[in-house]
Amino acid sequence: MSRRAGARQIAEAAALADVGAVLCLIAQVFPIAGGLALAACFPFAVVGLRHRLRTIGIALAAGAVIAFVLGGTSTVTATVAAAAVGGLVGVSIRRRWSQPTLLALTVPVLALPAGAAALVGLAALPGLREVAFKTTRSTWTGAARLLTGAGLGTPADAATAVLDWSIRNWPIAVPLLVVVAVVLGVWLVRASMGHALVAALRVLPRGGSALDTVIDSGAPPGPVPVAVRDVRVRFGEHTALQIDRFDLAPGELVSVTGRNGAGKSTLARVVAGVPPTAGTVVRPGPAGLGAPGGTAIVFQRPESQVLGVRVADDLWFGRIPGPGTDVDGLLARVGLAGMQERETVALSGGSCSGWRSPPRWHGSRRC
Repeated sequence: MSRRAGARQIAEAAALADVGAVLCLIAQVFPIAGGLALAACFPFAVVGLRHRLRTIGIALAAGAVIAFVLGGTSTVTATVAAAAVGGLVGVSIRRRWSQPTLLALTVPVLALPAGAAALVGLAALPGLREVAFKTTRSTWTGAARLLTGAGLGTPADAATAVLDWSIRNWPIAVPLLVVVAVVLGVWLVRASMGHALVAALRVLPRGGSALDTVIDSGAPPGPVPVAVRDVRVRFGEHTALQIDRFDLAPGELVSVTGRNGAGKSTLARVVAGVPPTAGTVVRPGPAGLGAPGGTAIVFQRPESQVLGVRVADDLWFGRIPGPGTDVDGLLARVGLAGMQERETVALSGGSCSGWRSPPRWHGSRRC
């Protein structure tokens, strides 16, 4: 089984990371929307709920990059914190850890490393440290005046004394504050979002798409001819596909029609290389999903799978440009001759004037 993260996992991690980074940016630009910093943990929690640790790392890296582009280092810090907290909470839901177990693991796994990183960062950057302390003191001074005016002078004075001590003894206070903040943040995210994540665990498939289960043996692809015999595919108690015989020869074009839920997409996945629950799929070699000479699959919304700017870019995707692919010839076969330099998003179904098929055509024919 391939141990690499699949393209769908990477795309999902990056998309959810973008959402988290944007929420962190909004929370910083509009302090009144500070609660969005907590909500930013949810997209990363979904990644942790559905995928392994490496995919959480991909989401964290993608979120940090987009956060830096959008808002600079402060947004990066907030996004990384949201990714770490949300990812850990998502893993805890997936592995069904209790709240005490989660908090006990948070201290060595997340809180202590975060406290050490904060200590090292402030020690290595004295200028940044001074600015941070002055900003904190100035912000609290304004808040303390408001509290004093509201008749809460004694608590305000006590908090001011604690702040002064913390700034003087920052090597002790800062790591301790970070540890407490991380543990409190994890508890708050789990308490506020736990029910939604548990519900998502029941609805969303874990581990990404079934296409991620395609075995990559490293051998040269040999996807056709393929013979499907007595194949059954089940999702839990539901039978998604039951087919006794299906054959596909090299050079054949086959159209499969049927009502919604009949198993058309599931059959396409089996042909693409996803192992069935029962039955046999015989072919000369590995399916080679996504590899040159192997299988490829385009889903019902191909517009969401555009990978390049130009038409030629999409045809070259996954291959080294060279004489091995006749781009002009391929486009001519589907009525798109001369459009290799056009933007892919500018094409439409009507562009394929030379390619027409009946709406309910069955069977196969030689291409």
